[in-house]
Amino acid sequence: MSTLVTYSPETALPVVSGCVAFGTTLCLSTLAQKIIGISTANKMVPSLFGMATVCLASMASQRAAICTYDWVNDKRPIQEFIMDPKTRNTLFSPSTASSADCIRIGDHIKIPKHDIRVCAVGLAAFKLLGGRFWAIAPSSFTNLGSFSRWSIPCGERYATTNQRTLIEKMGRRWGCHTCGSRMFFSRLGKNKFVGDHMPPKSVADQMNKSWLRRMNILPKVPFRFYPQCVKCSNTQGSILSKASNELSKKTLLPSWIKAANLEKAGGGRAAHFHGLRFRANHLTGGILAGATVVGATKSEVSKGNKKRFQGATNQAEDIVKSANVQVKELIKSATR
Repeated sequence: MSTLVTYSPETALPVVSGCVAFGTTLCLSTLAQKIIGISTANKMVPSLFGMATVCLASMASQRAAICTYDWVNDKRPIQEFIMDPKTRNTLFSPSTASSADCIRIGDHIKIPKHDIRVCAVGLAAFKLLGGRFWAIAPSSFTNLGSFSRWSIPCGERYATTNQRTLIEKMGRRWGCHTCGSRMFFSRLGKNKFVGDHMPPKSVADQMNKSWLRRMNILPKVPFRFYPQCVKCSNTQGSILSKASNELSKKTLLPSWIKAANLEKAGGGRAAHFHGLRFRANHLTGGILAGATVVGATKSEVSKGNKKRFQGATNQAEDIVKSANVQVKELIKSATR
């Protein structure tokens, strides 16, 4: 009987809405980053943007779950429920908490501790599900893509037969490193993926022209093959061809500037938008929603199930403290 209660619409629908809210927030973040010119080719910024996105998505997931739970129990038409001011307050109004349950930043900013706990649980779940903050950004065609996982070392030449076999296996397992497609429905034959040189050969050629590398003070640029679908490979080739033609007219530019320009050519607004591609880390929203509504009373759900999240973060703190003590003891015993 408890199993039927656990998977009733009162809990199942909020969990689904949590997943949808999380994935939608990440999709909108990817779109926003494409519009303002952020891609995986940028340094640091995608990671910071991604962390902020996961925090926002975590809070959106919990609020969506609470509203869905209220709607299922309220049994009103959805249009009437959505127009209710109470529903809009739950979704969009800042969290209310006493001063004792807030962290102050300056004189005017107060952040409820519960929101911080929700974000912390969301960040942890996102990472445990294989999420990477920088990978929320659009995929650059001339740098590592959002779906890049495994690669194999290679030289400047095209892939050998054995390398093509490995690339095909990696592509079917992890997908194209740029768009994430595993080419399930492609009409292509056995070779659905190509080995994408990273960095691209035209970029590496410019990097190798620097006097430090010509004098063998620095080693030549090493390459690695990443699986890439034919469509993304053709797009990359077109972008690099156009960028190379433009740079060939600027003969006075140093090679390192040309290399940087080529590397950035496939990023920014030219990057691939992958926001609609499902990933396992989108289930983070379902985890947060489940932690909020499963086995909880209506009163607990309406307050975001604060005690449960506080208990989870307290347990995590205890584990970290215990691990820290054990590490210190090991270091002491090793230095005796």
